[in-house]
Amino acid sequence: MDTLRPGTDAALALGMMNVIITERLYDHAFVEQWCTGFEALAQRVMEYPPEKVEEITWVPADTIRAVARLYATTRPASITQCLSIDQNADTISTARSIAMLAAITGNIDVPGGNVITMLPRLHARSHDGSSAWLTSRQHATRLGNQEYPCSQARRAR
Repeated sequence: MDTLRPGTDAALALGMMNVIITERLYDHAFVEQWCTGFEALAQRVMEYPPEKVEEITWVPADTIRAVARLYATTRPASITQCLSIDQNADTISTARSIAMLAAITGNIDVPGGNVITMLPRLHARSHDGSSAWLTSRQHATRLGNQEYPCSQARRAR
């Protein structure tokens, strides 16, 4: 089994996109209709051929190719992001790279793919339940209550 070097998830995603774009395995219709900047992305990922990504990630180039092909040709497919990616030094680039993988393969907002969920509306902190149990005095003495009044719930028993 190949082991991914910790913190190199974004490089792996770039290498996978290199294969997917080079081999024209991306979802042409989805990219045409929904993606902007695809040409710039295609140029950028050419800097990450599987051999270079192997050096960065410790994952063999042939495995990168095989995984990219499998992901690009499986319908639907999804990639779950978890805490390990969120605690990466460059979590935003990693999350964006994974989101771009889903986008170029047309695996966004389809059953079995990466579904985008949106809350019907944002709730005030007072709706989080736990703050409703505080008394007025406890609300008044919460840390940060004076400095950040918008983040403090106002309901009290």
